[in-house]
Amino acid sequence: MKDLHDKVMTVRMTPLALVTERLPRVVRDLARAVNKQVELDVQGAEIEIDRAILEELSDPLQHVLRNAVDHGIEPPHLRLLAGKPATGRLALTARRERDRVILELADDGRGLDPERLRQAAVARGVLAPEQAAALSDREALMLCCLPGVSTADQVTELSGRGVGMDSVKRTVEALGGTLEVESAPGLGARVTFRLPLTVAVQPVLLVRVGEEVLGLPIAKVHGAAQVELSRLDRSRGEPVLPYDGELVPVRDLSRLLGFPAAAGDVRAVVVAEGGEPGRVGLAVDALLGQHEAVLKPLGSPLETVPGLSAVTVLGTGRPVFILDVQRLFA
Repeated sequence: MKDLHDKVMTVRMTPLALVTERLPRVVRDLARAVNKQVELDVQGAEIEIDRAILEELSDPLQHVLRNAVDHGIEPPHLRLLAGKPATGRLALTARRERDRVILELADDGRGLDPERLRQAAVARGVLAPEQAAALSDREALMLCCLPGVSTADQVTELSGRGVGMDSVKRTVEALGGTLEVESAPGLGARVTFRLPLTVAVQPVLLVRVGEEVLGLPIAKVHGAAQVELSRLDRSRGEPVLPYDGELVPVRDLSRLLGFPAAAGDVRAVVVAEGGEPGRVGLAVDALLGQHEAVLKPLGSPLETVPGLSAVTVLGTGRPVFILDVQRLFA
């Protein structure tokens, strides 16, 4: 079986060049649209990665490139005044570190100002002033990955205000990777993707809620039980289930997701990690067993739906959404 798995993985491994070979022309076209001079240098395109991951990388990479050309690289006359060459430089570098592929996209443009990002986050109501002030510059730079937070002064046809890094970050994380933004004002910016070599295969617990089948990551599930909801203790206002020495609040998953209310008093309750409130019990209609899921990132507009983290496809062809319980209660 291991030999078969290795052969399958070998077939799936694909050079990054499949995506990167067209990016220099994309950059030239983007630069021409905003009357700038920009060149892209690509190194490490021979590095191989799982085809399923590579297929999801094209849009995030182009999004970061678009932001860099539109908002990062200065117009030629401003670059000359700053002592820079008139032509802006973008560098996409790939390397392999153990079981990860590291992609770095760097530019020599105006960079990001962490203080302006703090101010933008406060203005958008994302952070309170004291929360923003407490952030390090490294943490403040990651604010550009929050919805609507941007330091761009003008809306452009090419990339709006340069927002959308939240979508890029979600895609990278859904692939099992991480995203980091580094910058210094006037010196450019660098966006680093750290990605697994192979697509994430995650065990999930399949549950039925009404007519829908959903998945919960097994790593976040503590246990499950059949429960008569009417017999749960409600003296604290919401029903609670005694579990492992504590009282776990029970929420109806159909109501949380806006599905039609489920009928019947006897329900399956899945005890899962709920983030800030700790463990939470999710009442569902039925437990359908464990499934080894190949996860794929959500596309627009589903990526903004609270509580959804990814999607998988069953052997029958049926798509199943994977829940992020912590985001569900955020």
